[in-house]
Amino acid sequence: MLAISITAFVLALCYVVSAGILAGALRGNRRTRVPASAANAPVTVVIAARDEEEALSVCLESLIRQDYPPDMWNLVVVDDRSQDGTGEIVRRVRNENDRIHALRVDECDPTYGGKQNALAAGIEHMADTGILGDIILFTDADCVVPSSWITDMVAAFSSPRVGMVAGWTTIHTTPSIPSLLQKCELAYLLSVAFGMIALGRPVSAIGNNLAIRRKTYEEVGGYRSLGYTITEDCALVQRVAATSWRITTARDAAAVLTRPCASLGDFVRQRIRWAAGVRHLQVGQMLLPAFAFVHRLWIALTTATAWFGWLDWRIPAAVWCSSFLADAVLIGAPKNWKWAPMSPLLTLWQVGYQPVIAMMVLLSGRTRWRGSRYRL
Repeated sequence: MLAISITAFVLALCYVVSAGILAGALRGNRRTRVPASAANAPVTVVIAARDEEEALSVCLESLIRQDYPPDMWNLVVVDDRSQDGTGEIVRRVRNENDRIHALRVDECDPTYGGKQNALAAGIEHMADTGILGDIILFTDADCVVPSSWITDMVAAFSSPRVGMVAGWTTIHTTPSIPSLLQKCELAYLLSVAFGMIALGRPVSAIGNNLAIRRKTYEEVGGYRSLGYTITEDCALVQRVAATSWRITTARDAAAVLTRPCASLGDFVRQRIRWAAGVRHLQVGQMLLPAFAFVHRLWIALTTATAWFGWLDWRIPAAVWCSSFLADAVLIGAPKNWKWAPMSPLLTLWQVGYQPVIAMMVLLSGRTRWRGSRYRL
Protein backbone atom coordinates (compact mmCIF):
# COMPACT_ATOMS: atom_id res chain seq x y z
CA MET A 1 0.00 0.00 0.00
CA LEU A 2 2.98 2.30 0.48
CA ALA A 3 3.60 2.28 -3.28
CA ILE A 4 -0.02 3.25 -3.94
CA SER A 5 0.18 6.07 -1.41
CA ILE A 6 3.43 7.48 -2.82
CA THR A 7 2.18 7.24 -6.40
CA ALA A 8 -1.09 8.94 -5.44
CA PHE A 9 0.72 11.85 -3.79
CA VAL A 10 3.15 12.26 -6.71
CA LEU A 11 0.32 12.25 -9.26
CA ALA A 12 -1.72 14.68 -7.18
CA LEU A 13 1.23 17.07 -6.79
CA CYS A 14 2.02 16.92 -10.52
CA TYR A 15 -1.63 17.52 -11.35
CA VAL A 16 -1.82 20.63 -9.15
CA VAL A 17 1.46 21.99 -10.55
CA SER A 18 0.33 21.33 -14.14
CA ALA A 19 -2.96 23.11 -13.53
CA GLY A 20 -1.13 26.08 -12.07
CA ILE A 21 1.25 26.29 -15.04
CA LEU A 22 -1.58 26.09 -17.57
CA ALA A 23 -3.70 28.64 -15.72
CA GLY A 24 -0.74 30.99 -15.38
CA ALA A 25 0.09 30.70 -19.09
CA LEU A 26 -3.56 31.30 -19.98
CA ARG A 27 -3.85 34.42 -17.84
CA GLY A 28 -0.55 35.74 -19.11
CA ASN A 29 -1.54 35.29 -22.74
CA ARG A 30 -3.44 38.56 -22.95
CA ARG A 31 -3.55 40.30 -26.28
CA THR A 32 -3.86 44.00 -26.99
CA ARG A 33 -7.12 44.66 -28.75
CA VAL A 34 -6.60 45.99 -32.26
CA PRO A 35 -8.98 48.83 -33.21
CA ALA A 36 -11.85 47.78 -35.44
CA SER A 37 -10.57 50.15 -38.11
CA ALA A 38 -7.42 48.05 -38.40
CA ALA A 39 -9.33 44.80 -38.84
CA ASN A 40 -10.40 45.06 -42.45
CA ALA A 41 -9.35 41.81 -44.09
CA PRO A 42 -11.88 40.06 -46.37
CA VAL A 43 -13.56 37.30 -44.36
CA THR A 44 -15.54 34.17 -45.17
CA VAL A 45 -17.57 32.44 -42.46
CA VAL A 46 -18.25 28.74 -43.01
CA ILE A 47 -21.00 26.77 -41.28
CA ALA A 48 -21.81 23.09 -41.79
CA ALA A 49 -25.41 22.37 -40.81
CA ARG A 50 -27.13 19.01 -40.61
CA ASP A 51 -30.72 18.84 -39.36
CA GLU A 52 -30.37 22.15 -37.53
CA GLU A 53 -33.74 23.77 -38.26
CA GLU A 54 -34.35 24.46 -34.55
CA ALA A 55 -31.14 26.46 -34.03
CA LEU A 56 -29.97 27.72 -37.42
CA SER A 57 -32.19 30.83 -37.63
CA VAL A 58 -30.87 32.22 -34.34
CA CYS A 59 -27.28 31.51 -35.41
CA LEU A 60 -27.74 33.33 -38.73
CA GLU A 61 -29.45 36.29 -37.04
CA SER A 62 -26.44 36.70 -34.73
CA LEU A 63 -24.12 36.65 -37.75
CA ILE A 64 -26.13 39.23 -39.66
CA ARG A 65 -25.75 41.62 -36.70
CA GLN A 66 -21.93 41.68 -36.96
CA ASP A 67 -20.23 45.07 -36.56
CA TYR A 68 -17.62 44.15 -39.19
CA PRO A 69 -17.83 46.22 -42.42
CA PRO A 70 -20.68 44.60 -44.40
CA ASP A 71 -18.79 44.68 -47.69
CA MET A 72 -15.79 42.87 -46.17
CA TRP A 73 -17.33 39.54 -45.25
CA ASN A 74 -19.57 36.79 -46.56
CA LEU A 75 -21.01 33.53 -45.30
CA VAL A 76 -21.54 30.08 -46.76
CA VAL A 77 -23.89 27.60 -45.10
CA VAL A 78 -23.39 24.00 -46.19
CA ASP A 79 -26.56 21.93 -45.89
CA ASP A 80 -25.00 18.58 -45.11
CA ARG A 81 -27.59 15.97 -46.12
CA SER A 82 -30.29 17.50 -43.89
CA GLN A 83 -33.67 15.81 -43.80
CA ASP A 84 -35.53 18.55 -41.95
CA GLY A 85 -36.19 22.20 -42.80
CA THR A 86 -32.55 23.32 -42.64
CA GLY A 87 -32.34 23.89 -46.38
CA GLU A 88 -35.53 25.98 -46.44
CA ILE A 89 -34.16 28.26 -43.71
CA VAL A 90 -30.91 28.73 -45.61
CA ARG A 91 -32.73 29.57 -48.84
CA ARG A 92 -35.00 32.05 -47.10
CA VAL A 93 -32.19 33.92 -45.37
CA ARG A 94 -30.07 33.83 -48.53
CA ASN A 95 -32.84 35.58 -50.45
CA GLU A 96 -32.90 38.31 -47.81
CA ASN A 97 -29.14 38.87 -47.63
CA ASP A 98 -26.75 38.65 -50.58
CA ARG A 99 -23.76 38.04 -48.27
CA ILE A 100 -25.13 34.59 -47.48
CA HIS A 101 -24.36 31.74 -49.86
CA ALA A 102 -25.77 28.22 -49.76
CA LEU A 103 -24.47 24.83 -50.79
CA ARG A 104 -26.17 21.44 -50.56
CA VAL A 105 -24.11 18.28 -50.00
CA ASP A 106 -26.08 15.12 -50.75
CA GLU A 107 -23.32 12.54 -50.39
CA CYS A 108 -20.23 12.11 -48.23
CA ASP A 109 -17.18 10.38 -49.63
CA PRO A 110 -16.31 7.63 -47.09
CA THR A 111 -12.68 8.73 -47.17
CA TYR A 112 -13.74 11.85 -45.22
CA GLY A 113 -15.71 12.46 -42.06
CA GLY A 114 -19.14 14.05 -42.47
CA LYS A 115 -18.48 17.52 -41.11
CA GLN A 116 -14.96 17.50 -42.50
CA ASN A 117 -16.38 16.90 -45.98
CA ALA A 118 -19.03 19.62 -45.62
CA LEU A 119 -16.59 22.28 -44.44
CA ALA A 120 -14.13 21.46 -47.21
CA ALA A 121 -16.94 21.64 -49.79
CA GLY A 122 -18.03 25.07 -48.51
CA ILE A 123 -14.52 26.50 -48.74
CA GLU A 124 -13.99 25.01 -52.19
CA HIS A 125 -17.31 26.46 -53.38
CA MET A 126 -16.38 29.97 -52.25
CA ALA A 127 -12.89 29.66 -53.79
CA ASP A 128 -14.35 28.47 -57.10
CA THR A 129 -16.75 31.42 -57.04
CA GLY A 130 -13.82 33.77 -56.47
CA ILE A 131 -15.11 35.24 -53.21
CA LEU A 132 -13.22 33.30 -50.56
CA GLY A 133 -11.85 35.73 -47.97
CA ASP A 134 -8.28 36.06 -46.71
CA ILE A 135 -9.49 34.90 -43.28
CA ILE A 136 -11.77 31.87 -42.89
CA LEU A 137 -13.91 31.65 -39.75
CA PHE A 138 -15.78 28.60 -38.50
CA THR A 139 -18.72 28.28 -36.17
CA ASP A 140 -21.56 25.78 -35.71
CA ALA A 141 -25.22 26.05 -36.63
CA ASP A 142 -26.27 25.68 -32.98
CA CYS A 143 -24.11 28.59 -31.81
CA VAL A 144 -24.81 32.28 -31.20
CA VAL A 145 -21.90 34.62 -31.89
CA PRO A 146 -21.44 38.09 -30.34
CA SER A 147 -21.76 41.11 -32.63
CA SER A 148 -18.00 41.75 -32.35
CA TRP A 149 -17.06 38.16 -33.22
CA ILE A 150 -15.60 38.71 -36.70
CA THR A 151 -13.85 41.92 -35.64
CA ASP A 152 -12.25 40.29 -32.59
CA MET A 153 -11.14 37.17 -34.40
CA VAL A 154 -9.64 39.10 -37.33
CA ALA A 155 -7.90 41.48 -34.93
CA ALA A 156 -6.01 38.53 -33.45
CA PHE A 157 -4.31 38.10 -36.86
CA SER A 158 -2.47 41.42 -36.37
CA SER A 159 0.86 39.61 -36.68
CA PRO A 160 1.56 38.31 -40.21
CA ARG A 161 2.98 35.11 -38.68
CA VAL A 162 -0.30 34.17 -37.02
CA GLY A 163 -1.92 31.47 -39.11
CA MET A 164 -4.71 30.31 -36.80
CA VAL A 165 -6.76 31.82 -33.97
CA ALA A 166 -8.79 29.89 -31.39
CA GLY A 167 -11.73 31.63 -29.73
CA TRP A 168 -13.49 30.95 -26.46
CA THR A 169 -16.81 29.10 -26.33
CA THR A 170 -19.15 28.74 -23.40
CA ILE A 171 -22.41 26.91 -22.87
CA HIS A 172 -25.73 28.66 -22.55
CA THR A 173 -26.87 27.01 -19.34
CA THR A 174 -30.31 26.14 -18.08
CA PRO A 175 -31.11 25.81 -14.36
CA SER A 176 -30.01 22.18 -14.28
CA ILE A 177 -26.99 20.34 -12.93
CA PRO A 178 -26.18 18.61 -16.26
CA SER A 179 -25.92 21.89 -18.18
CA LEU A 180 -23.86 23.51 -15.40
CA LEU A 181 -21.52 20.52 -15.40
CA GLN A 182 -21.09 20.77 -19.17
CA LYS A 183 -20.36 24.49 -18.88
CA CYS A 184 -17.70 23.92 -16.23
CA GLU A 185 -16.15 20.99 -18.08
CA LEU A 186 -15.92 23.00 -21.30
CA ALA A 187 -14.20 25.82 -19.38
CA TYR A 188 -11.82 23.23 -17.91
CA LEU A 189 -11.01 21.70 -21.30
CA LEU A 190 -10.55 25.05 -23.04
CA SER A 191 -8.31 26.30 -20.22
CA VAL A 192 -6.06 23.32 -20.88
CA ALA A 193 -6.18 23.87 -24.67
CA PHE A 194 -5.57 27.64 -24.43
CA GLY A 195 -2.85 27.13 -21.83
CA MET A 196 -1.02 24.75 -24.16
CA ILE A 197 -1.34 27.27 -27.01
CA ALA A 198 0.09 29.98 -24.76
CA LEU A 199 3.00 27.68 -23.92
CA GLY A 200 3.67 27.20 -27.62
CA ARG A 201 2.54 23.56 -27.59
CA PRO A 202 -0.90 23.56 -29.27
CA VAL A 203 -2.87 20.38 -28.77
CA SER A 204 -6.41 21.22 -29.85
CA ALA A 205 -9.10 23.88 -30.13
CA ILE A 206 -12.84 23.91 -30.55
CA GLY A 207 -14.17 24.12 -34.08
CA ASN A 208 -17.21 26.28 -33.33
CA ASN A 209 -14.98 29.30 -32.71
CA LEU A 210 -11.93 28.93 -34.90
CA ALA A 211 -10.26 30.99 -37.63
CA ILE A 212 -7.48 30.31 -40.09
CA ARG A 213 -5.67 32.44 -42.61
CA ARG A 214 -6.53 31.39 -46.17
CA LYS A 215 -2.86 31.18 -47.06
CA THR A 216 -2.27 28.88 -44.09
CA TYR A 217 -5.23 26.69 -45.00
CA GLU A 218 -3.99 26.29 -48.55
CA GLU A 219 -0.40 25.62 -47.46
CA VAL A 220 -1.41 22.73 -45.20
CA GLY A 221 -3.74 21.32 -47.87
CA GLY A 222 -7.02 22.08 -46.12
CA TYR A 223 -9.46 19.56 -44.74
CA ARG A 224 -9.03 17.21 -47.70
CA SER A 225 -5.39 16.62 -46.81
CA LEU A 226 -6.16 15.39 -43.30
CA GLY A 227 -7.42 11.99 -44.35
CA TYR A 228 -10.47 10.57 -42.65
CA THR A 229 -11.31 12.27 -39.33
CA ILE A 230 -14.33 13.05 -37.19
CA THR A 231 -12.31 15.56 -35.14
CA GLU A 232 -11.40 17.86 -38.00
CA ASP A 233 -10.73 20.82 -35.69
CA CYS A 234 -8.08 18.93 -33.69
CA ALA A 235 -6.54 17.51 -36.86
CA LEU A 236 -6.33 20.95 -38.50
CA VAL A 237 -4.74 22.47 -35.39
CA GLN A 238 -2.12 19.72 -35.41
CA ARG A 239 -1.41 20.24 -39.09
CA VAL A 240 -0.89 24.00 -38.59
CA ALA A 241 1.17 23.45 -35.42
CA ALA A 242 3.62 21.37 -37.46
CA THR A 243 4.42 24.41 -39.65
CA SER A 244 6.13 27.73 -38.95
CA TRP A 245 2.74 29.46 -38.60
CA ARG A 246 1.82 30.65 -35.11
CA ILE A 247 -1.40 29.65 -33.37
CA THR A 248 -2.81 32.14 -30.90
CA THR A 249 -6.05 32.84 -29.03
CA ALA A 250 -8.67 35.55 -28.86
CA ARG A 251 -9.13 34.93 -25.16
CA ASP A 252 -10.27 38.45 -24.26
CA ALA A 253 -12.97 38.49 -26.94
CA ALA A 254 -16.61 37.82 -26.09
CA ALA A 255 -17.38 34.10 -26.08
CA VAL A 256 -19.45 32.19 -28.60
CA LEU A 257 -22.49 30.57 -27.00
CA THR A 258 -23.38 26.95 -27.70
CA ARG A 259 -26.08 24.68 -26.36
CA PRO A 260 -25.54 21.84 -23.87
CA CYS A 261 -26.12 18.27 -25.02
CA ALA A 262 -29.82 17.55 -24.73
CA SER A 263 -29.47 14.01 -23.41
CA LEU A 264 -26.99 11.66 -21.80
CA GLY A 265 -26.77 9.74 -25.07
CA ASP A 266 -25.80 12.89 -26.99
CA PHE A 267 -23.23 13.72 -24.32
CA VAL A 268 -21.65 10.25 -24.52
CA ARG A 269 -21.49 10.34 -28.32
CA GLN A 270 -19.94 13.82 -28.23
CA ARG A 271 -17.28 12.74 -25.74
CA ILE A 272 -16.50 9.65 -27.79
CA ARG A 273 -15.87 11.88 -30.82
CA TRP A 274 -13.71 14.23 -28.78
CA ALA A 275 -11.73 11.35 -27.28
CA ALA A 276 -11.03 10.06 -30.79
CA GLY A 277 -9.10 13.30 -31.41
CA VAL A 278 -6.23 11.93 -29.30
CA ARG A 279 -5.24 9.90 -32.35
CA HIS A 280 -4.09 13.08 -34.08
CA LEU A 281 -1.58 13.88 -31.34
CA GLN A 282 2.11 13.15 -31.43
CA VAL A 283 3.50 10.82 -28.77
CA GLY A 284 4.78 13.72 -26.68
CA GLN A 285 1.46 15.54 -26.91
CA MET A 286 -0.38 12.48 -25.63
CA LEU A 287 1.38 12.80 -22.29
CA LEU A 288 -0.98 15.50 -21.00
CA PRO A 289 -4.31 13.74 -21.71
CA ALA A 290 -2.77 10.41 -20.66
CA PHE A 291 -1.56 11.92 -17.39
CA ALA A 292 -4.97 13.47 -16.64
CA PHE A 293 -6.65 10.14 -17.37
CA VAL A 294 -4.24 8.16 -15.17
CA HIS A 295 -4.70 10.70 -12.39
CA ARG A 296 -8.48 10.21 -12.52
CA LEU A 297 -8.03 6.43 -12.45
CA TRP A 298 -5.70 6.70 -9.47
CA ILE A 299 -8.28 8.72 -7.58
CA ALA A 300 -10.74 5.87 -8.10
CA LEU A 301 -8.10 3.27 -7.11
CA THR A 302 -7.14 4.97 -3.83
CA THR A 303 -10.81 5.44 -2.98
CA ALA A 304 -11.57 1.77 -3.64
CA THR A 305 -8.61 0.53 -1.59
CA ALA A 306 -9.62 2.79 1.31
CA TRP A 307 -13.20 1.53 1.04
CA PHE A 308 -12.00 -2.05 1.57
CA GLY A 309 -9.87 -0.95 4.52
CA TRP A 310 -6.53 -1.46 2.81
CA LEU A 311 -5.57 2.20 2.84
CA ASP A 312 -5.89 5.09 5.27
CA TRP A 313 -8.82 7.33 4.24
CA ARG A 314 -6.63 10.41 4.67
CA ILE A 315 -4.74 9.48 1.48
CA PRO A 316 -7.72 9.47 -0.94
CA ALA A 317 -9.12 12.50 0.91
CA ALA A 318 -5.91 14.42 0.21
CA VAL A 319 -5.91 13.27 -3.42
CA TRP A 320 -9.54 14.31 -3.89
CA CYS A 321 -8.93 17.73 -2.31
CA SER A 322 -5.88 18.39 -4.50
CA SER A 323 -7.93 17.51 -7.56
CA PHE A 324 -10.73 19.82 -6.43
CA LEU A 325 -8.20 22.64 -6.10
CA ALA A 326 -6.56 22.04 -9.47
CA ASP A 327 -9.90 21.74 -11.29
CA ALA A 328 -11.17 24.93 -9.63
CA VAL A 329 -8.07 26.76 -10.89
CA LEU A 330 -8.67 25.55 -14.45
CA ILE A 331 -12.39 26.33 -14.37
CA GLY A 332 -11.80 29.80 -12.99
CA ALA A 333 -8.66 30.77 -14.92
CA PRO A 334 -10.52 32.45 -17.82
CA LYS A 335 -12.08 35.06 -15.48
CA ASN A 336 -14.74 32.51 -14.59
CA TRP A 337 -14.23 32.23 -10.84
CA LYS A 338 -17.91 32.12 -9.94
CA TRP A 339 -18.04 28.59 -11.39
CA ALA A 340 -14.92 27.37 -9.56
CA PRO A 341 -16.95 25.99 -6.60
CA MET A 342 -18.40 23.46 -9.06
CA SER A 343 -15.01 21.71 -9.19
CA PRO A 344 -15.84 18.92 -6.68
CA LEU A 345 -18.89 17.94 -8.69
CA LEU A 346 -16.92 18.11 -11.94
CA THR A 347 -14.13 15.94 -10.52
CA LEU A 348 -16.65 13.33 -9.35
CA TRP A 349 -18.33 13.38 -12.76
CA GLN A 350 -15.08 12.96 -14.68
CA VAL A 351 -13.80 10.19 -12.43
CA GLY A 352 -17.07 8.37 -13.09
CA TYR A 353 -17.49 8.74 -16.84
CA GLN A 354 -14.00 9.09 -18.36
CA PRO A 355 -12.97 5.42 -17.91
CA VAL A 356 -16.28 4.39 -19.49
CA ILE A 357 -15.69 6.64 -22.52
CA ALA A 358 -12.13 5.33 -22.90
CA MET A 359 -13.37 1.74 -22.92
CA MET A 360 -16.09 2.57 -25.45
CA VAL A 361 -13.55 4.22 -27.76
CA LEU A 362 -11.23 1.22 -27.51
CA LEU A 363 -13.90 -1.43 -27.94
CA SER A 364 -16.54 0.04 -30.24
CA GLY A 365 -14.54 1.57 -33.07
CA ARG A 366 -17.63 3.43 -34.28
CA THR A 367 -20.03 6.13 -33.12
CA ARG A 368 -23.31 7.59 -34.32
CA TRP A 369 -23.81 11.30 -34.93
CA ARG A 370 -26.61 13.17 -36.70
CA GLY A 371 -28.17 9.95 -37.96
CA SER A 372 -24.98 8.49 -39.49
CA ARG A 373 -22.41 6.04 -38.20
CA TYR A 374 -18.73 7.00 -38.36
CA ARG A 375 -15.64 5.00 -37.58
CA LEU A 376 -13.42 6.49 -34.91
